[in-house]
Amino acid sequence: MNEQPDQTNSKEEADAATPRAETEEKKILNTRTRLEKKYNAKIIAFNMLETDTGYIDLASWLQTISRHQPKECILILLPNDSDGIKIRFYTNDHIYSIFAKLPGSKPREKDQKEYLGYLGCVVSTRKARTGEYWNRGNDLADGPYNFDTWTKIMEDIIGYELQRIKIEI
Repeated sequence: MNEQPDQTNSKEEADAATPRAETEEKKILNTRTRLEKKYNAKIIAFNMLETDTGYIDLASWLQTISRHQPKECILILLPNDSDGIKIRFYTNDHIYSIFAKLPGSKPREKDQKEYLGYLGCVVSTRKARTGEYWNRGNDLADGPYNFDTWTKIMEDIIGYELQRIKIEI
């Protein structure tokens, strides 16, 4: 017996998969458009952080915070109304927003000769507490755009995420 492979099944499967893939692409595009409108910003790819924006240090610092590829867990926003950049990432309970501005942009005060840049972080909960309609949040470390400020921000994030062990010692 010479059996020919059933070509109709594979063609039907391919036809069925194509609309599914297109639907996923549309969902991703719709999500991107919705987020760009919500944050009044342009979402950029992680590799553009180094090449197109000049935040080379920030890109290398961000690569140290995740065992995954940074592009898989970090949202990078170029705000339309600012000359800085905003980085957002998520944990189970919190949203962290880091705002960065490169040194030399413009002086903050008249007597300051050189602007040192800015790096700061805020955190908010991902869901409101029972009976509240807002999400709680806090300011975390901030300061000049440098590695020391980055380290303080990471220490604050770790401290924010740690949970108390509820046993008597």
